[in-house]
Amino acid sequence: MINRILLKSTTAKRQRLDQLPSLSAIEAERYFQQQKIEHIWSSNAIEGNTLSYHETRVLLTQGITIGAKPLVDYIEALDLSIAYDNAMTLAAGAEPLTTQEICSINHLVLQREFDDPNIAGTYRSEPVQPAGVPEVKYAQPREIPEKMQALAQWLKDNATQMTPVELAAQLHQKFVTIHPFIDGNGRTARLLLNYILVCHGYPVVNIMPDPQAREAYMTALMHSQVDNNPDDFINLIAHYTDEALDEMIKILELLEKNIRDSRQ
Repeated sequence: MINRILLKSTTAKRQRLDQLPSLSAIEAERYFQQQKIEHIWSSNAIEGNTLSYHETRVLLTQGITIGAKPLVDYIEALDLSIAYDNAMTLAAGAEPLTTQEICSINHLVLQREFDDPNIAGTYRSEPVQPAGVPEVKYAQPREIPEKMQALAQWLKDNATQMTPVELAAQLHQKFVTIHPFIDGNGRTARLLLNYILVCHGYPVVNIMPDPQAREAYMTALMHSQVDNNPDDFINLIAHYTDEALDEMIKILELLEKNIRDSRQ
């Protein structure tokens, strides 16, 4: 069952943001940079990338590689950084999320990971299955174009029919169940999730990669696919969103207090 109390909380907190002062340009740049670095580190780590948060931050802010990590781990971080910027630019302009845009995002996620440049952003041509979960059936290659068009239409039809948190969570769940690309589906899905949230003025949500949090994320996603019921996954994303809103509100309320104190 969807936790409507939690969803109501996220809606109220999102409305609270509109009542608070905005960060200065410098403060906003620092805050959004931190969110970006955390996203790239956490999203890659969920998929097995070995870079730490510190190593990811140094790579993205200084262009320096530290630690003896596989080259592909650094490449994944650099590529996801570009894909993240692209997704956030689309979200800031509230650009419609078409199948072409989704393919473009996946292309950026994988652009330097494969020797064959045609793999990135191209629908897969071979069947795949999630390891250890025979109940979950990804789309067959011949079904992918039609299912992706249906997903884009579903997104358009439901844009105003559910809360942004529900919409974002279900987009993620439906996309990974299709699993349209040969690789990068999880990273692409988490960018799509945040595209929806940012479009509606919510902060970026980052799924943590520690074993307990990763297991909770994977389990909720698996149950949504096996049972064809996204409620637990929606609740998980709502929890993350509620926490991200709390953090943003805390920052802006402190800013409001500082402004008020400076005028007294």
